[in-house]
Amino acid sequence: MKTDIYTTELRDIKENFNKLETNVESKLNYSITDPKSRQEIVGEINGLRMQITDPKNQGKGELSDIILGRIEKKLGSKLTPLTPISDTPQGYADLADRYEQQIIQKIENLSPDEKKIKEDINNAVLKWNKDIQSLLLLPQKEIDKVSQGQIDKALTEYNKLGNRAQTILVDDKFQFTPSLSNTQEVGKIGYAFDHAIKHFGMFAFVVLAGCILLDFGILIIILLLPTDPSNGNTRSVIGNKRVGKTLITK
Repeated sequence: MKTDIYTTELRDIKENFNKLETNVESKLNYSITDPKSRQEIVGEINGLRMQITDPKNQGKGELSDIILGRIEKKLGSKLTPLTPISDTPQGYADLADRYEQQIIQKIENLSPDEKKIKEDINNAVLKWNKDIQSLLLLPQKEIDKVSQGQIDKALTEYNKLGNRAQTILVDDKFQFTPSLSNTQEVGKIGYAFDHAIKHFGMFAFVVLAGCILLDFGILIIILLLPTDPSNGNTRSVIGNKRVGKTLITK
């Protein structure tokens, strides 16, 4: 059960990072407000990169000009024509990068702080999705050993990013509630009850309650057993030792 508690919280953290990324991006000031249109432009950027860096036909050509035309139409504005710094693979890769930067800048229209928090959240999502997925593939003993440390680190970063986003985007635009870990309570009866009900329903709760009551029940039964009448004390028969008498003759 301990491992299950850790893995459940790790998956919740992973989901929370993804939700934070989605929520923050939905509140940013984009020139292209429609998410679908932004995604289409990103797809066009990828196609443009492939055309410019194509080893068989490097540089701008008819197809890349067609793609640029579609992008300009979606943006509603013209792009500044760019040229490669050199007729080499590196030069054309740089050309594709500069076109991408120009297009993204027109899409986003973000302040420096907005751009930075967006990048930091994106990087954190990639990092923790990868790290948590790798952790969940470890043997059970390893998960139990390292999970608490990773959970604490992940939640610290998650809360810092969320609070920064709330400050940058202003409270009335984005509300963030810090997340706290419950896994430090693992092993305590109260947490076990809560986890059983939340994740496994009433059946698991009844089983857990039965096990705990059984432990206490055995103790109560022992205490209520009749006492040994041949002995003057009030202790239970169970656990008493008979003391033999030895006859000593003179």
